[in-house]
Amino acid sequence: MGRLDPDRYLVTTLWTDAAAHARYAAGHLPALRERAGVGADIESPSGGLLPLEPTWRVLPATGQAQFGQA
Repeated sequence: MGRLDPDRYLVTTLWTDAAAHARYAAGHLPALRERAGVGADIESPSGGLLPLEPTWRVLPATGQAQFGQA
């Protein structure tokens, strides 16, 4: 297997659904990209969808003692 370009990296985000991401990408992302000036730094952004395995979710405890408490 070949090596990836060292300037390549992965960014992940968590959205409730594809529609929520689409609203963010259309409504907020263009202005954020402009403010950050990433045009010269990002050559070709791409994306994909990775479904989460529901049984791997870790939810906060409710009504139970927190760590370090009796």
